[in-house]
Amino acid sequence: MSHSYTLHQISLAEQRIVSLLKDKNKEGFELLYDTYSKSLYILSWHLAGNSSMAEQVMENTFIYIWKNIDSFLPARSSFGVWLVCIVKGEAIKLINSTKS
Repeated sequence: MSHSYTLHQISLAEQRIVSLLKDKNKEGFELLYDTYSKSLYILSWHLAGNSSMAEQVMENTFIYIWKNIDSFLPARSSFGVWLVCIVKGEAIKLINSTKS
């Protein structure tokens, strides 16, 4: 299955990752992880406040991306912004769940 995107909003590398993820190709997940895990982990740690919670945020984030890649719309945001929004949302959910 082929997917096309507006080139000015998503890089060729991001196009490849998104296309592979939409096809549920494991290589797409590996590329996503290899490309973004370090920077997303740093953000997760800053938001969550400790490594244990940051790791949970990361796990939830990557599961969300795998299951919901079709919700990424290049016309609405860059891929990086979309990823950051997911991390923030997952961190908020986790922090709120620990307050209960």
